[in-house]
Amino acid sequence: MTKLVLESSLSCHHMNVARTFMGEVMMTSGEKQLSKTAIRTLSAIHQYRYQRRSGRVWLVGDKRISTSTVANLEKESFVREIATNGSPRLVLTDEGKRFVAKVGE
Repeated sequence: MTKLVLESSLSCHHMNVARTFMGEVMMTSGEKQLSKTAIRTLSAIHQYRYQRRSGRVWLVGDKRISTSTVANLEKESFVREIATNGSPRLVLTDEGKRFVAKVGE
């Protein structure tokens, strides 16, 4: 009986709460919640024009961003990777621009 109650409370817990990269808990409210790392990444892509890919990381301005972070942001449709003159570059989508504007308020 206790085990059944515990399992159901855990499943409800995961529906209402999202864990961030830093281990903090943020309540979900229908909008996509991002970790602090993802928010910093979006802000850096928005701010810096100098970007290049170097092995398993992206160099965006003076920041080093892992390719897995970029892949997750692409999966959530905040960022797109395009090629300009044969070199890869990161661009914010409209949803990414709205998120950066909202965070900047």
